[in-house]
Amino acid sequence: MEIFTSVLAWLVFGCAWSFVVRSMRAKGKGVVVRHMAGFVVGFVVCSILLTMMVSEGWVPVTIGIIISVVLVLARWAAYAHDNMTPEERAEMNEKQKKHAAEKADGSKQEGPAEKPSNELIILAKFILEDDKVEQKEAEQLLELLNCTPPYLMDPVTRTLFQATDHALSDGVLDKAEADEIRVLLGEVCDLELERKVMPEPAKPKYKPKKPANKKEKSFNPKPSRGVSELHSGDVYELTYFDANFNVSIRKVDFRSARGSNGRQYMDAYCHERRALRTFRGDRIESMVNCKTGEVIESVEKSLAAFNRH
Repeated sequence: MEIFTSVLAWLVFGCAWSFVVRSMRAKGKGVVVRHMAGFVVGFVVCSILLTMMVSEGWVPVTIGIIISVVLVLARWAAYAHDNMTPEERAEMNEKQKKHAAEKADGSKQEGPAEKPSNELIILAKFILEDDKVEQKEAEQLLELLNCTPPYLMDPVTRTLFQATDHALSDGVLDKAEADEIRVLLGEVCDLELERKVMPEPAKPKYKPKKPANKKEKSFNPKPSRGVSELHSGDVYELTYFDANFNVSIRKVDFRSARGSNGRQYMDAYCHERRALRTFRGDRIESMVNCKTGEVIESVEKSLAAFNRH
């Protein structure tokens, strides 16, 4: 009985600690603060339940054991929720959305998802200003995203919420997770730009005459062989698809490349979005050098080669 009580007491202590850390992380509290609070709460809860379980009466012992088992099962359920696959999360979000729509007006028809809020767009632009995502910025982002139920988010914002929540589930934001969040923040800003009508360039009043002796150069893409050499400042045309498989054609000024966690990322200035963007190499379907016409067939290998140099 003593061994069972000791093991259960340690489980209760760990579960209470992790519950406090998990809830305070969503509110944007610091690592030291939330772990200190988790330790204090876990110690208090463990002491109370341990006192009940070692008492002489069978009623407090039974109540203490039941509360301890319920707490352990609840922590296991929270852990399973935090480690759901994107497909399982999407299915759960769709069920929540359908249930909320039926509860609101009795209709089974799902309404369109909302666009990203102005607060989210402002925060996304602020985070992307220095072209990196820090721990405190990611916690602030998660706190803002938690204010909106997932079933009311648009697909890109929901994907950003899932990636940020998963990245901070262990309390530490590593480089690969920061790169993925930076890609999704750029896609959120792109949604905001798509709502605005981009001004068309002014048309010339007269059509300039072409020189008679010069032949017009045609743009003929030339396929590359193997790994291509990329140069900073070169202009490339990309066929790119985002996290929700929306395909777009971008003209970008290549800046740099880097790799993390087996993925390659490209930093470039996007002409269409008129801002710096980070692109995932595995989402670039095609890449062509606008000056030479060279087709970059192995995009990820070419980015990795640039990263090594």
